[in-house]
Amino acid sequence: MPRIRLKEKSPEFDDPQDHAGTKPRARLCDAPGCTGEGTHRAPKDRGLKEYYHFCLEHVQDYNKAWNYFEGLSDDQIQDHILSSLYGERPTRRYDIDGRLQEALHEKIREFFGDSSEKPRTRHRAAPDTLPPSPEAQALSHMGLSVPVTIEEIRLRYRELVRLHHPDRTGGDKTSEEVLKIVNMAYTILCQAYKKTVA
Repeated sequence: MPRIRLKEKSPEFDDPQDHAGTKPRARLCDAPGCTGEGTHRAPKDRGLKEYYHFCLEHVQDYNKAWNYFEGLSDDQIQDHILSSLYGERPTRRYDIDGRLQEALHEKIREFFGDSSEKPRTRHRAAPDTLPPSPEAQALSHMGLSVPVTIEEIRLRYRELVRLHHPDRTGGDKTSEEVLKIVNMAYTILCQAYKKTVA
């Protein structure tokens, strides 16, 4: 009848390899002169493919002294840190090299009759200047300027909707995009007017 093997921690554990004297010996600590058991791994280099085996005391000392970035220049360290933020994967813009934004600005210029002007590149605003408010941008998209009443905003909105409605333009994509911008601008201005009246 075969004997059932028990877990190693069991007091009745019997390993047949013990009797033959072939049980593997524990790995010794790699620290010079140490006879402790090397149960803790520590990397030999940045490749993390080869390891030393130390006892607890020596692995703690080794880890305190080990510098992962040893031998790298400051630029190499910065590159490594940045690439590790994204898991070594390349990052890409959603709008395909900024062309979507330029196309949108071009459509706005065409709508307001200023198509000769080249697309302007965005520059970072000076610290003492603030970007225009959403209301100012909305007025600009609708071709209006301050002071303006809610009635003038409504009249301009109706005029632009009639001009760029898909039924009138035959489904022209440029007019469709302009109409979306005008709708958003009108919504922003109506909300702003309600806040000032309330």
